[in-house]
Amino acid sequence: QERLQRAEQKFDYWMKNYNHLGNRTHAEKLLDWLYCDGGGKLIENYDEFTELAKRLNQMGYEIEEVSSQEQFDVAKKEFLERMR
Repeated sequence: QERLQRAEQKFDYWMKNYNHLGNRTHAEKLLDWLYCDGGGKLIENYDEFTELAKRLNQMGYEIEEVSSQEQFDVAKKEFLERMR
């Protein structure tokens, strides 16, 4: 739970303090964050990813449809490869 709370805070900070190019949904940006900004360190599996999306909705983000398990797996794999 504490890790998910940190993930909420980090995603919120990332959304508010960095420019995001393109007209992407919050769900797409959540997947981007997982891949590019260290979200992959905090979110270990798809269940945590979907739980984070629910929490972010409660904070006011509009994540109506969470990325698929396959999209999550690809982003997580790419993140882990970048970290090598």
